[in-house]
Amino acid sequence: MNITIIDKREYKSVLWKNGKGQTTELIAAYHPSTDKFIWRVSIAGVVNEGEFSDFTGYDRHLLLLEGCGMTLDHGNNIFSFLKNRYDTAHFSGCLKTTASLVNGSIKDFNIMTHEEYCSADVDVLLLTPKQKIKITSENFLLFSPESNITINMKDSNFLTVNKGNLLHIYDSRDSMIEVTGGKIILIKIINK
Repeated sequence: MNITIIDKREYKSVLWKNGKGQTTELIAAYHPSTDKFIWRVSIAGVVNEGEFSDFTGYDRHLLLLEGCGMTLDHGNNIFSFLKNRYDTAHFSGCLKTTASLVNGSIKDFNIMTHEEYCSADVDVLLLTPKQKIKITSENFLLFSPESNITINMKDSNFLTVNKGNLLHIYDSRDSMIEVTGGKIILIKIINK
């Protein structure tokens, strides 16, 4: 089992593909022979309404982190409504999605996976004390937006993941961790 804690000071600022804003890239896995990512986790502030960047070939999971919400119009009378914190939209990056803000700017948590190589399973959990979580994917990510969390690995080896930092466990399957803290976003990247 390999474990990395990525400090929020290490996150990268990346210009949106359409040039109309910036995203904060927490982590990404790139295809070895191209500059395209296979999967990426990021946080973006949306200040203005408008069309999303074209990410044909990718699936997207979008969670509301802060703000009063937004409505996503994917076309063909298909909408996603993000009204409350952690409301989630899952949609194809090829759609001509436009965002309408409910009341001012928002911040969202974004997971993108290249549909040819992988998919993502995304959950928001309110942890019970010493909650056991099984690691079932080769890339397992845990983000705590509200508070510090403590993780008990094997042999009483404790890790603390500070609020806003990202835990990445990789090259491990069918392991168990015990997590104590508040609310977390759990991401499993599933290879095809």
